[in-house]
Amino acid sequence: AVISSRDLPPPPLPTDADIAAFYKEHLTQLKQPEMRQALVVQVSPAQYAGTVTVDEEALKKVYQTQLSSLTTPETRSFIQITAPNASAAAAISAALKAGQDPQAVAKANKGQVIAYEQKTKLAVADPKVGDAAFAMKAGEVSGPVTGELAIAVIKMGEIKIGSTPSYESVREKLAEDYKTEKAKDMVNDVVHK
Repeated sequence: AVISSRDLPPPPLPTDADIAAFYKEHLTQLKQPEMRQALVVQVSPAQYAGTVTVDEEALKKVYQTQLSSLTTPETRSFIQITAPNASAAAAISAALKAGQDPQAVAKANKGQVIAYEQKTKLAVADPKVGDAAFAMKAGEVSGPVTGELAIAVIKMGEIKIGSTPSYESVREKLAEDYKTEKAKDMVNDVVHK
């Protein structure tokens, strides 16, 4: 016997409970995956650095601003011998001028040796000793120096003169840094837009 769907009575209409049960049972098949569309734009400062025109006036201002970090300060090596009083300091000075060993001279006069190796003026603990030391010549021995911390005698060693680079000598580096910074600003503008 051939039975077709026309020979069967129609199924009963589902109730709300039947639909809810069917929905729960087939939930994974009924879900559609979330879809997104995105556009990725890659931007780097290198793309814009070539388009930056260097403003010479702005570059000179950058040079003036960075001058302190570009400058190599003067440094000095010297020995400072502290003394308990002015007469001991005079004896220490005379002994050092005569070529005696600083350690032996300090010990004989109840002083203390403090060595400074290629230090800047600001690195000297006693500002008055620093002023005196940076006014001396290489190999020179001072007389008694009344510092803020003690009386001292200074024996000067090596002096390395500081230097300040000219604008022309650092212009190329400053221009590259300037272009990079301006290119970064351009990238930020593009990204915000």
